[in-house]
Amino acid sequence: MRYWLLGVMAVVMAACESSSYDSGDGHYSYMQAEMVDAYTADKGVISRVVTDEGKALQLQPTITAKWAAKADTLYRALFYYDYHDAATTVKPRSIGAVPVLRPIETTRPDTLRTDPLGLESAWRSTTGRYINMRLALKAGAKDNGEMGRQTVGVKCDTLRTGSREQFTFTLLHNQNGVPEYYTQVAFVSIPLDERAQEADIVVRVNTYGGLLERRY
Repeated sequence: MRYWLLGVMAVVMAACESSSYDSGDGHYSYMQAEMVDAYTADKGVISRVVTDEGKALQLQPTITAKWAAKADTLYRALFYYDYHDAATTVKPRSIGAVPVLRPIETTRPDTLRTDPLGLESAWRSTTGRYINMRLALKAGAKDNGEMGRQTVGVKCDTLRTGSREQFTFTLLHNQNGVPEYYTQVAFVSIPLDERAQEADIVVRVNTYGGLLERRY
């Protein structure tokens, strides 16, 4: 059995900068970065996260995020925080939204674009619930000064052999005429439902160096 699915959303860029690094017990000595599920207590206020290793962390103080527009809602995020030993309450530093690529049905798989992009890394979360990717996208302003909008998405193709099922996720990318002057980093996550978590996972990405395939 085979079926095609498509999920597309605009890429959201997130970055965290540090002007210096202190060795030893310095300002950034305890800072960590994790892909997390972030939970809002109120609109725009994140009070709790769960890491990809399944560890729940309370935030003290809470952190605000304009993109977390709904209360009592789960969001996918890249979270920077200070961590000491086995603490379950942490001090947040910054948090950025991570696009979640959820496939939906389409009857026109022939129209899907896989323009090349950079794949810096791809990994499956420890809990098995996500495939995470760090992408390198070429970007730049057009002649009229406008910044074009690229899109990324995912296509899913399933194959069953006997009692074993395989999910093949192909990353979609539409450069959409955006000039390729410099590189921007973007993180995305593909959620895996219970069915996919029990299956073999293949991820395919069309890069500037050719087609890359990862198996999980």
